[in-house]
Amino acid sequence: MKPVSRIGLMIVLLTAPAQAAHAQLSPFMKAGIANAVFVDRYTPEARAAAAQSVLHLAAPPKLGVAISLTPNKPYADEGAALNVWKPSFVLGTEAGGEIGINFWGLHNDGHINLGFTPRSTSARLLDCRLLSAGAITYKVYENAAATPAVEAQASLVDHHLLLTVPAAAVDKPVLVELWPTPATEVVGFFGCDLSEID
Repeated sequence: MKPVSRIGLMIVLLTAPAQAAHAQLSPFMKAGIANAVFVDRYTPEARAAAAQSVLHLAAPPKLGVAISLTPNKPYADEGAALNVWKPSFVLGTEAGGEIGINFWGLHNDGHINLGFTPRSTSARLLDCRLLSAGAITYKVYENAAATPAVEAQASLVDHHLLLTVPAAAVDKPVLVELWPTPATEVVGFFGCDLSEID
């Protein structure tokens, strides 16, 4: 493991040994968040059922194949990209990686950015796996606008943040920012899945 110092932050690239039963958390995540647990990805069926419950839908939504973004795999189809702004750490692990925000008392407006360029005008379901004691403020920007089209807060349910990203014009970029709330809240991040809602 070789730490790389950058603007007073620590970025560590680490490959942990494979875990047979359940993914293990890094020592950084365990030390920074009390009772931290690894958050598994939902199966497609579980994601649809969770979305129905959290978003108060009459029936489970019909979802397309999920595009998955993790610290280990920050790029995917539809120009999807995961970026992190001022993290405390970024780790590559066998389970997909970890990002920490506001660890060790470092509060510098750190947040997560997820962007994509839709190939259809269908809305998307965004399912992110996070650890946080507070809510998450999300902002949705369309076509490189300076102000968000949507800005709101949502609570985590079973360590998942489920949002509907509104339909946007084809081939026009969409950016979703995820902010700790309050801004100094410690956040652990494992990844997001983005599914087209049919």
